[in-house]
Parts: sequence; structure tokens; C-alpha cells
Amino acid sequence: MRKIVSKKKRRYQQDGFDLDLSYIRPNIIAMGYPAQSYEGVFRNNICDVSRFLSSKHGDKFYVYNLCVESERQYDGSCFNNNVCADFSFEDHNPPSMKMILAFCQHVKTQLNLMTDRTIVIHCKAGKGRTGVMSCCFLLYYYRDEFNDPLQTLRFYAQQRTSNEKGVTIPSQRRYVEYFGHLLNNQLIYTLKQIVFTGLLITYEQNQILNSGISYTLSSSNHRIQYQSFEIPLERDTTIHQDSIANYSVLNATHKHFIPSSNQQCQIPLEEDILIEIFLTKTKRGKPEKLCHFWFNTFFLVDPKMQFILSNYNGKHPESNLGVLNSCLIPEFGHKHLYTMIKKDIDGLHKDKFHRLVPASFA
Repeated sequence: MRKIVSKKKRRYQQDGFDLDLSYIRPNIIAMGYPAQSYEGVFRNNICDVSRFLSSKHGDKFYVYNLCVESERQYDGSCFNNNVCADFSFEDHNPPSMKMILAFCQHVKTQLNLMTDRTIVIHCKAGKGRTGVMSCCFLLYYYRDEFNDPLQTLRFYAQQRTSNEKGVTIPSQRRYVEYFGHLLNNQLIYTLKQIVFTGLLITYEQNQILNSGISYTLSSSNHRIQYQSFEIPLERDTTIHQDSIANYSVLNATHKHFIPSSNQQCQIPLEEDILIEIFLTKTKRGKPEKLCHFWFNTFFLVDPKMQFILSNYNGKHPESNLGVLNSCLIPEFGHKHLYTMIKKDIDGLHKDKFHRLVPASFA
């Protein structure tokens, strides 16, 4: 049963233990949630995990619980009260950039407090959220070994899974890339504001013509800051490339810009932003969420990051950073355009057979 639940994650099966647990480094462990009562039958049993850590690391370990869910909290006395739950965030989402920085600083302090200390990181499955924070800390603390965010994500996937599918959600991967570039370029993270004027949907085939699109903008606490009106996918917008722009999405046969007037949307945004896109005409008669993605405004404003994002188009197939460039939209003027293609959008990255949207959707 436990092997079925852990799927392709590597298990520790030595010395009488059989745990959903992997050593990412000799002093960094990634594991699944340490469960109590009946759930311990098919997940890691918290008593077995406690016994493992005590036998392998004595009292020189510190546990980070990344689960924000109330039912995933537990008594820290099982781990000698060496448990921190201050860096929890929603499943299938990235942490805030501020949280990543604070987490890395906290882990560094714990390692410096005690020689040979081992850090244990878990979420529910011990893969996505755990992978984001593990990779970010590797980039932060072990700079001599890990300075490329994509290679670090690949390393984590190899250490944690047998099929090299570690952190797979695009927005989570994007935030690891953001953080890697922040460190590599010696940037100081500060609040940077952008003005949001609209969402451009592009695709080649007229596969979702009979529907309509709307979207919401939310901040990191999921508080909705703006909710768009519906636009039917029947009329295209003419978009012109700037001379410096070179991007295939602007050549798409179908382009829809929401909203349709510049006065209706001048939304100041800063830090971590969630865009959720909905299909408004569905068989159920009510809007259904199609997809979403997160981004951070600092990386769209900082000059070094602007240069990186404007030169990233197609160069790194594994990357989920997106591309930043400029275009001319009639009645709106010259705009910076931050493009996420299908593989960069949460929920659509799994649509391998293009049943939800065409392959060209961006």
C-alpha cells in the first residue's frame, strides 16, 4: 500500500526501514508527510520516522513542515520539538519570494547552530513543495555545487524520484528559476510595481471558438484584486511586433486581448501575482477554471532580469521562466508582453494530447 501511495518516489529501504524518504544530500532529507493513526498505514508512520531519525542522526536533526493544511499539523514532541511550520504554503502553488528568502536564512541558521545537523523537509507527498524549498536552499547555501536552477531541479528529481519527475508544476519551477537568477546576478529583492493593462490569449487552431474567456488577478493571499469581464472568442485583435520583438505568439492566427479598452484596466500589481483563467460558456452552464499561473513583478522590472527574460525564448526547453518582450497593440500603444506558452501554465502543462486547448495556446 505504501509503495502505491509513494508512486515513483524513491524509498529508504535499509536497516529494517521502509519509508517514503530520500537523501538529497547527506544532510538534507526530503520525505512524505509523517502521518499518525490510520493514515500511517499507507503513508510514513510518524513513529517510524522518529525512530529512523533518532537512530541515524541522534538529536541533530530539524524538521520543516511545509503543509498549510490544518490536518497536516502534528505534535512536535515526536521529533524532540525540533519542528518548524512557519514556511507552509498551498499545495500545487509556489511559495512567495519573501518566504523562500526567509526559509533559506532560517535553514542556514539551524545548520550553523549545530555541527553535523540534518535538515528534514516534507509536505504532503514530499515532492513538489518540498522540491521547491530544497532546490532553493541548495542554490542559496551550496553555491560551489549548485548555481544553475535547471540543473538543480534535475538533480533533485534524480535524487527524489526514479522517473526524474521531481518538481513538475510550472509555477513552482519558475520560482526556483527566479531565485537562482536572483542569486546569480547578486540582486537584492525589493518590492517592484507594474501596471497591468490586460491579458492576451493567442492560439492557432480555432478549437475553443464556442466558449468565452474571463480571468481573475489575485495577490499571494489569494485576495482577488481584479475580475475581468467575459470576452467571446470570436473576434481577433490585431497585434504588431515592435522592431525589437521576435516572437511566434504574435503571429498566431487567433489573438484576444482582455479587456478591450485601456481605461478599463490599469491595475497596479506588486510581488507575487496569480492569474486564473476561466471558460465562461461550458456544458454545465457556469464558468469552469481552465488554468492558472504565478509570477513575481520584481523579475519583470529589474533591468538584469528584463535582459534575461527577453533572451530566453526557446533556448532552454526545460525552462518555465516565460519570455518578456514588447509589442504594439492598437489603441493601447507599446506594451511589455510577458508570455507563458502552454508548457509554462499550470493545468495545461499536462494536456499532452491537446484536448483542453491547442498546442499553440499562450
